Amino acid sequence: MRQKTRWILFEATKLVLVAAVFTIIVSKTTDAEYAAVAGTSQLDRFASVSGHRIAELEEAGEMSLEQIVAARAALDQMEDDLEVQWARLETHQLSFSELLRSQTSEMQSTFRRDLERIEGSQQLEALRVTERVADLETQIRRSPLEMKRRMIYPVIQLRGNGTVGSGVVISSKKEGASGKATTYVLTAFHVVQEITEGLSDPSAIADVKFMNPENDRLMPIVGGARVVAFQPEIDIAMIRMDLEAPWPYVAKLASVEDTESVEIFDAVYAVGCPLGNKPLPTVGEISSQEKIVAGETFWMVNAPTFFGNSGGGVFLCDSGRLIGISSMIYTYGKSTPMVVPHMGLFVPLDAVRSWLSQEGYAALCEPGIAEIRTASGPTADGGVKD
Repeated sequence: MRQKTRWILFEATKLVLVAAVFTIIVSKTTDAEYAAVAGTSQLDRFASVSGHRIAELEEAGEMSLEQIVAARAALDQMEDDLEVQWARLETHQLSFSELLRSQTSEMQSTFRRDLERIEGSQQLEALRVTERVADLETQIRRSPLEMKRRMIYPVIQLRGNGTVGSGVVISSKKEGASGKATTYVLTAFHVVQEITEGLSDPSAIADVKFMNPENDRLMPIVGGARVVAFQPEIDIAMIRMDLEAPWPYVAKLASVEDTESVEIFDAVYAVGCPLGNKPLPTVGEISSQEKIVAGETFWMVNAPTFFGNSGGGVFLCDSGRLIGISSMIYTYGKSTPMVVPHMGLFVPLDAVRSWLSQEGYAALCEPGIAEIRTASGPTADGGVKD
Protein backbone atom coordinates (compact mmCIF):
# COMPACT_ATOMS: atom_id res chain seq x y z
CA MET A 1 0.00 0.00 0.00
CA ARG A 2 2.81 2.40 0.92
CA GLN A 3 4.63 1.61 -2.30
CA LYS A 4 1.49 2.24 -4.36
CA THR A 5 0.97 5.56 -2.60
CA ARG A 6 4.57 6.52 -3.34
CA TRP A 7 4.02 5.59 -6.95
CA ILE A 8 0.89 7.73 -7.17
CA LEU A 9 2.67 10.64 -5.53
CA PHE A 10 5.58 10.19 -7.93
CA GLU A 11 3.21 10.21 -10.92
CA ALA A 12 1.45 13.36 -9.65
CA THR A 13 4.75 15.06 -8.93
CA LYS A 14 6.00 14.16 -12.39
CA LEU A 15 2.92 15.69 -13.94
CA VAL A 16 3.40 18.84 -11.89
CA LEU A 17 7.08 19.07 -12.81
CA VAL A 18 6.40 18.54 -16.50
CA ALA A 19 3.70 21.20 -16.39
CA ALA A 20 6.04 23.59 -14.56
CA VAL A 21 8.76 23.04 -17.14
CA PHE A 22 6.31 23.86 -19.93
CA THR A 23 5.22 26.95 -18.02
CA ILE A 24 8.82 28.19 -17.81
CA ILE A 25 9.48 27.43 -21.48
CA VAL A 26 6.35 29.19 -22.62
CA SER A 27 6.99 32.22 -20.40
CA LYS A 28 10.38 32.68 -22.08
CA THR A 29 8.95 32.64 -25.60
CA THR A 30 6.38 35.40 -25.33
CA ASP A 31 8.21 37.37 -28.04
CA ALA A 32 6.91 34.88 -30.60
CA GLU A 33 3.18 34.55 -30.79
CA TYR A 34 3.12 31.08 -32.21
CA ALA A 35 5.31 29.77 -29.32
CA ALA A 36 3.09 31.44 -26.72
CA VAL A 37 -0.03 29.91 -28.18
CA ALA A 38 1.56 26.48 -28.45
CA GLY A 39 2.88 26.61 -24.85
CA THR A 40 -0.45 27.74 -23.43
CA SER A 41 -2.30 24.99 -25.26
CA GLN A 42 0.19 22.42 -23.96
CA LEU A 43 -0.11 23.69 -20.36
CA ASP A 44 -3.87 23.67 -20.59
CA ARG A 45 -3.77 20.07 -21.82
CA PHE A 46 -1.43 18.91 -19.01
CA ALA A 47 -3.57 20.66 -16.39
CA SER A 48 -6.65 18.88 -17.67
CA VAL A 49 -4.92 15.49 -17.71
CA SER A 50 -3.52 16.06 -14.20
CA GLY A 51 -6.94 17.05 -12.87
CA HIS A 52 -8.56 13.93 -14.27
CA ARG A 53 -5.74 11.77 -12.88
CA ILE A 54 -6.02 13.21 -9.41
CA ALA A 55 -9.80 12.80 -9.45
CA GLU A 56 -9.39 9.13 -10.37
CA LEU A 57 -6.91 8.58 -7.56
CA GLU A 58 -9.28 10.25 -5.08
CA GLU A 59 -12.13 8.00 -6.11
CA ALA A 60 -9.90 4.94 -5.77
CA GLY A 61 -8.91 6.01 -2.25
CA GLU A 62 -5.28 5.38 -2.99
CA MET A 63 -3.97 8.77 -1.77
CA SER A 64 -3.62 10.11 1.73
CA LEU A 65 -5.21 13.40 2.69
CA GLU A 66 -1.83 15.10 2.74
CA GLN A 67 -1.05 13.78 -0.72
CA ILE A 68 -4.40 14.91 -2.08
CA VAL A 69 -3.97 18.37 -0.56
CA ALA A 70 -0.47 18.62 -2.02
CA ALA A 71 -1.65 17.43 -5.43
CA ARG A 72 -4.60 19.87 -5.32
CA ALA A 73 -2.26 22.70 -4.39
CA ALA A 74 -0.01 21.82 -7.28
CA LEU A 75 -3.02 21.72 -9.60
CA ASP A 76 -4.25 25.10 -8.30
CA GLN A 77 -0.79 26.51 -8.91
CA MET A 78 -0.91 25.15 -12.42
CA GLU A 79 -4.26 26.86 -12.97
CA ASP A 80 -2.81 30.11 -11.61
CA ASP A 81 0.16 29.75 -13.89
CA LEU A 82 -2.21 29.06 -16.75
CA GLU A 83 -4.12 32.26 -16.05
CA VAL A 84 -0.87 34.21 -15.89
CA GLN A 85 0.22 32.67 -19.17
CA TRP A 86 -3.08 33.58 -20.83
CA ALA A 87 -2.72 37.12 -19.53
CA ARG A 88 0.80 37.29 -20.94
CA LEU A 89 -0.46 35.94 -24.21
CA GLU A 90 -3.20 38.55 -24.42
CA THR A 91 -0.72 41.28 -23.53
CA HIS A 92 1.65 39.97 -26.15
CA GLN A 93 -1.12 39.87 -28.73
CA LEU A 94 -2.09 43.45 -27.94
CA SER A 95 1.54 44.59 -28.09
CA PHE A 96 2.09 42.66 -31.27
CA SER A 97 -1.04 44.18 -32.85
CA GLU A 98 0.02 47.67 -31.83
CA LEU A 99 3.53 47.06 -33.13
CA LEU A 100 2.14 45.64 -36.35
CA ARG A 101 -0.16 48.64 -36.85
CA SER A 102 2.65 51.03 -35.99
CA GLN A 103 5.12 49.37 -38.32
CA THR A 104 2.50 49.05 -41.06
CA SER A 105 1.61 52.72 -40.75
CA GLU A 106 5.26 53.70 -40.76
CA MET A 107 5.95 51.45 -43.72
CA GLN A 108 2.99 52.91 -45.59
CA SER A 109 4.16 56.44 -44.84
CA THR A 110 7.69 55.58 -45.92
CA PHE A 111 6.36 53.87 -49.03
CA ARG A 112 4.19 56.87 -49.89
CA ARG A 113 7.12 59.22 -49.39
CA ASP A 114 9.36 57.03 -51.51
CA LEU A 115 6.64 56.69 -54.15
CA GLU A 116 6.06 60.44 -54.22
CA ARG A 117 9.79 61.01 -54.47
CA ILE A 118 10.07 58.47 -57.29
CA GLU A 119 7.04 59.91 -59.08
CA GLY A 120 8.40 63.41 -58.63
CA SER A 121 11.76 62.33 -60.01
CA GLN A 122 10.08 60.57 -62.92
CA GLN A 123 7.93 63.60 -63.68
CA LEU A 124 10.95 65.87 -63.49
CA GLU A 125 12.94 63.57 -65.72
CA ALA A 126 10.00 63.24 -68.13
CA LEU A 127 9.76 67.03 -68.24
CA ARG A 128 13.48 67.28 -68.92
CA VAL A 129 13.26 64.64 -71.64
CA THR A 130 10.26 66.41 -73.18
CA GLU A 131 12.14 69.69 -73.17
CA ARG A 132 15.20 68.06 -74.71
CA VAL A 133 13.05 66.39 -77.37
CA ALA A 134 11.31 69.70 -78.08
CA ASP A 135 14.68 71.41 -78.37
CA LEU A 136 15.92 68.72 -80.73
CA GLU A 137 12.72 68.90 -82.80
CA THR A 138 13.10 72.67 -83.01
CA GLN A 139 16.73 72.33 -84.04
CA ILE A 140 15.78 69.78 -86.68
CA ARG A 141 12.91 71.92 -87.97
CA ARG A 142 15.11 75.01 -87.98
CA SER A 143 17.94 73.34 -89.88
CA PRO A 144 18.30 74.92 -93.37
CA LEU A 145 17.84 71.57 -95.12
CA GLU A 146 14.67 70.71 -93.22
CA MET A 147 13.24 74.18 -93.77
CA LYS A 148 13.86 73.78 -97.50
CA ARG A 149 12.14 70.41 -97.49
CA ARG A 150 9.12 71.79 -95.69
CA MET A 151 8.69 75.19 -97.36
CA ILE A 152 10.90 75.65 -100.45
CA TYR A 153 10.83 72.39 -102.39
CA PRO A 154 7.02 72.01 -102.29
CA VAL A 155 6.68 75.41 -104.06
CA ILE A 156 6.79 75.38 -107.88
CA GLN A 157 6.84 78.02 -110.62
CA LEU A 158 4.13 78.38 -113.29
CA ARG A 159 4.72 80.34 -116.52
CA GLY A 160 2.84 81.32 -119.65
CA ASN A 161 1.66 84.32 -121.69
CA GLY A 162 4.51 86.45 -120.34
CA THR A 163 3.35 86.06 -116.75
CA VAL A 164 4.62 84.06 -113.83
CA GLY A 165 3.11 82.70 -110.66
CA SER A 166 3.60 80.06 -107.98
CA GLY A 167 1.98 76.89 -106.73
CA VAL A 168 2.25 74.53 -103.72
CA VAL A 169 2.35 70.73 -104.01
CA ILE A 170 -0.06 69.21 -101.48
CA SER A 171 -0.18 65.59 -102.69
CA SER A 172 1.87 63.29 -104.92
CA LYS A 173 1.05 59.57 -105.01
CA LYS A 174 1.01 56.68 -107.41
CA GLU A 175 -2.52 55.61 -108.26
CA GLY A 176 -3.79 52.68 -110.27
CA ALA A 177 -1.82 50.44 -112.62
CA SER A 178 -0.53 53.20 -114.88
CA GLY A 179 2.50 53.77 -112.70
CA LYS A 180 2.08 57.54 -112.90
CA ALA A 181 2.19 59.67 -109.76
CA THR A 182 -0.90 61.84 -109.48
CA THR A 183 0.23 65.21 -108.12
CA TYR A 184 -2.00 68.04 -106.94
CA VAL A 185 -0.89 71.66 -106.70
CA LEU A 186 -2.73 74.60 -105.11
CA THR A 187 -2.34 78.02 -106.71
CA ALA A 188 -4.21 81.30 -107.23
CA PHE A 189 -7.05 81.41 -109.72
CA HIS A 190 -5.83 84.59 -111.40
CA VAL A 191 -2.45 82.95 -112.04
CA VAL A 192 -3.89 80.04 -114.08
CA GLN A 193 -6.34 82.42 -115.77
CA GLU A 194 -3.58 84.72 -117.02
CA ILE A 195 -1.28 81.83 -118.03
CA THR A 196 -3.97 80.04 -120.07
CA GLU A 197 -5.64 83.14 -121.52
CA GLY A 198 -6.12 82.80 -125.28
CA LEU A 199 -5.17 79.13 -125.41
CA SER A 200 -7.35 76.63 -127.23
CA ASP A 201 -7.33 74.51 -124.06
CA PRO A 202 -7.87 76.88 -121.10
CA SER A 203 -7.08 74.12 -118.62
CA ALA A 204 -3.60 73.21 -119.91
CA ILE A 205 -0.40 74.60 -118.38
CA ALA A 206 2.77 73.62 -120.21
CA ASP A 207 5.55 75.47 -118.36
CA VAL A 208 5.96 74.09 -114.86
CA LYS A 209 9.25 74.20 -112.98
CA PHE A 210 10.23 72.41 -109.77
CA MET A 211 13.24 73.10 -107.56
CA ASN A 212 16.10 70.64 -107.98
CA PRO A 213 17.18 69.81 -104.40
CA GLU A 214 20.64 68.78 -105.61
CA ASN A 215 21.60 72.29 -106.73
CA ASP A 216 18.62 74.46 -105.64
CA ARG A 217 17.89 75.49 -109.23
CA LEU A 218 14.66 75.39 -111.19
CA MET A 219 14.14 72.44 -113.52
CA PRO A 220 11.27 71.76 -115.93
CA ILE A 221 8.90 68.94 -115.16
CA VAL A 222 7.02 67.28 -118.03
CA GLY A 223 3.75 66.13 -116.60
CA GLY A 224 0.83 67.59 -118.53
CA ALA A 225 -0.42 70.01 -115.88
CA ARG A 226 -4.14 70.71 -116.08
CA VAL A 227 -6.50 72.90 -114.08
CA VAL A 228 -9.03 70.62 -112.35
CA ALA A 229 -10.84 73.02 -110.00
CA PHE A 230 -11.03 76.72 -109.19
CA GLN A 231 -13.05 79.33 -107.30
CA PRO A 232 -12.69 82.93 -108.57
CA GLU A 233 -14.41 84.49 -105.55
CA ILE A 234 -11.65 83.45 -103.18
CA ASP A 235 -8.94 83.38 -105.88
CA ILE A 236 -8.03 79.73 -105.50
CA ALA A 237 -7.37 76.97 -108.04
CA MET A 238 -5.86 73.51 -108.22
CA ILE A 239 -3.91 71.82 -110.99
CA ARG A 240 -3.11 68.15 -111.49
CA MET A 241 0.00 66.57 -112.96
CA ASP A 242 0.84 62.96 -113.79
CA LEU A 243 4.53 62.55 -112.95
CA GLU A 244 6.81 59.61 -113.61
CA ALA A 245 7.52 59.35 -109.88
CA PRO A 246 5.98 60.95 -106.78
CA TRP A 247 7.43 64.33 -105.86
CA PRO A 248 8.95 63.72 -102.39
CA TYR A 249 8.50 67.26 -101.09
CA VAL A 250 4.85 67.82 -100.25
CA ALA A 251 3.62 70.70 -98.08
CA LYS A 252 2.09 69.59 -94.81
CA LEU A 253 -1.20 71.34 -94.12
CA ALA A 254 -1.76 72.82 -90.70
CA SER A 255 -4.44 71.00 -88.72
CA VAL A 256 -7.82 72.56 -88.01
CA GLU A 257 -6.71 73.09 -84.42
CA ASP A 258 -3.51 74.78 -85.59
CA THR A 259 -5.34 77.18 -87.88
CA GLU A 260 -7.89 78.00 -85.19
CA SER A 261 -5.10 78.86 -82.75
CA VAL A 262 -3.25 81.20 -85.12
CA GLU A 263 -3.18 84.79 -83.83
CA ILE A 264 -2.00 88.18 -84.99
CA PHE A 265 1.78 88.51 -84.46
CA ASP A 266 2.33 84.79 -85.15
CA ALA A 267 5.48 84.42 -87.26
CA VAL A 268 5.16 83.11 -90.83
CA TYR A 269 7.15 82.62 -94.01
CA ALA A 270 5.77 83.63 -97.40
CA VAL A 271 7.34 81.45 -100.12
CA GLY A 272 6.84 82.14 -103.82
CA CYS A 273 8.52 83.08 -107.10
CA PRO A 274 8.53 86.90 -107.17
CA LEU A 275 9.40 88.41 -110.57
CA GLY A 276 10.18 84.99 -112.02
CA ASN A 277 12.78 84.01 -109.43
CA LYS A 278 13.06 80.54 -107.97
CA PRO A 279 11.05 80.03 -104.75
CA LEU A 280 12.22 82.56 -102.17
CA PRO A 281 11.24 82.81 -98.49
CA THR A 282 10.44 86.07 -96.71
CA VAL A 283 9.59 86.26 -93.03
CA GLY A 284 6.91 88.30 -91.30
CA GLU A 285 3.85 88.10 -89.08
CA ILE A 286 0.12 87.73 -89.36
CA SER A 287 -1.19 91.30 -89.46
CA SER A 288 -4.93 90.75 -89.86
CA GLN A 289 -7.40 87.89 -90.06
CA GLU A 290 -10.40 89.78 -91.39
CA LYS A 291 -9.50 91.79 -94.48
CA ILE A 292 -12.65 91.84 -96.62
CA VAL A 293 -12.23 92.02 -100.41
CA ALA A 294 -15.32 91.74 -102.64
CA GLY A 295 -17.22 90.18 -99.77
CA GLU A 296 -14.60 87.49 -99.10
CA THR A 297 -12.36 87.27 -96.03
CA PHE A 298 -8.60 87.21 -96.52
CA TRP A 299 -5.74 87.26 -94.04
CA MET A 300 -2.96 89.80 -94.21
CA VAL A 301 0.75 89.17 -93.74
CA ASN A 302 3.55 91.73 -93.47
CA ALA A 303 6.20 89.40 -94.95
CA PRO A 304 7.46 91.14 -98.12
CA THR A 305 5.79 89.77 -101.28
CA PHE A 306 5.81 90.92 -104.91
CA PHE A 307 4.40 90.07 -108.34
CA GLY A 308 4.92 86.33 -108.83
CA ASN A 309 4.30 85.38 -105.20
CA SER A 310 0.66 84.73 -106.06
CA GLY A 311 -0.21 81.07 -105.66
CA GLY A 312 2.70 80.47 -103.31
CA GLY A 313 2.43 79.32 -99.74
CA VAL A 314 2.26 80.99 -96.34
CA PHE A 315 3.83 78.72 -93.72
CA LEU A 316 4.01 78.80 -89.92
CA CYS A 317 7.58 79.50 -88.83
CA ASP A 318 7.64 77.09 -85.91
CA SER A 319 6.29 74.01 -87.71
CA GLY A 320 6.66 74.76 -91.42
CA ARG A 321 3.01 73.84 -92.00
CA LEU A 322 0.92 75.50 -94.70
CA ILE A 323 -1.77 77.92 -93.48
CA GLY A 324 -2.73 79.67 -96.72
CA ILE A 325 -2.18 80.52 -100.41
CA SER A 326 -0.90 83.95 -101.44
CA SER A 327 -3.42 85.96 -103.45
CA MET A 328 -2.62 89.65 -103.90
CA ILE A 329 -0.49 92.55 -102.76
CA TYR A 330 -1.50 96.15 -102.10
CA THR A 331 -0.87 98.90 -104.63
CA TYR A 332 -1.18 102.63 -104.13
CA GLY A 333 -2.19 105.18 -106.77
CA LYS A 334 -4.13 104.92 -110.04
CA SER A 335 -2.06 106.38 -112.86
CA THR A 336 1.24 104.96 -111.60
CA PRO A 337 0.46 102.31 -108.99
CA MET A 338 3.06 101.78 -106.30
CA VAL A 339 3.44 98.36 -104.77
CA VAL A 340 3.17 98.03 -100.98
CA PRO A 341 5.06 94.73 -100.54
CA HIS A 342 4.56 94.43 -96.80
CA MET A 343 0.76 94.27 -97.13
CA GLY A 344 0.02 90.94 -98.77
CA LEU A 345 -3.27 89.06 -98.64
CA PHE A 346 -3.66 85.30 -98.68
CA VAL A 347 -6.50 82.77 -98.71
CA PRO A 348 -6.66 81.17 -95.23
CA LEU A 349 -6.50 77.40 -95.03
CA ASP A 350 -9.98 77.04 -93.52
CA ALA A 351 -11.43 78.54 -96.72
CA VAL A 352 -9.23 76.24 -98.81
CA ARG A 353 -10.42 73.18 -96.86
CA SER A 354 -14.06 74.14 -97.30
CA TRP A 355 -13.59 74.67 -101.04
CA LEU A 356 -11.72 71.37 -101.52
CA SER A 357 -14.52 69.51 -99.73
CA GLN A 358 -17.13 71.14 -101.97
CA GLU A 359 -15.16 70.13 -105.05
CA GLY A 360 -14.79 66.53 -103.89
CA TYR A 361 -11.14 66.73 -102.85
CA ALA A 362 -11.54 66.53 -99.07
CA ALA A 363 -9.16 63.56 -98.97
CA LEU A 364 -6.29 65.85 -99.93
CA CYS A 365 -6.52 67.87 -96.73
CA GLU A 366 -8.21 65.34 -94.44
CA PRO A 367 -7.03 61.82 -95.44
CA GLY A 368 -9.70 59.20 -95.06
CA ILE A 369 -12.73 61.51 -95.15
CA ALA A 370 -13.66 61.14 -98.80
CA GLU A 371 -12.47 59.67 -102.04
CA ILE A 372 -11.31 62.12 -104.70
CA ARG A 373 -13.77 62.56 -107.55
CA THR A 374 -13.55 64.55 -110.77
CA ALA A 375 -14.20 68.21 -110.07
CA SER A 376 -15.89 70.78 -112.27
CA GLY A 377 -13.78 72.41 -114.98
CA PRO A 378 -13.21 76.13 -115.60
CA THR A 379 -16.44 78.06 -116.14
CA ALA A 380 -15.80 81.65 -115.08
CA ASP A 381 -13.65 84.67 -115.81
CA GLY A 382 -11.98 87.09 -113.45
CA GLY A 383 -8.73 87.57 -111.64
CA VAL A 384 -6.76 89.23 -108.93
CA LYS A 385 -4.31 92.03 -109.35
CA ASP A 386 -0.85 90.48 -109.11
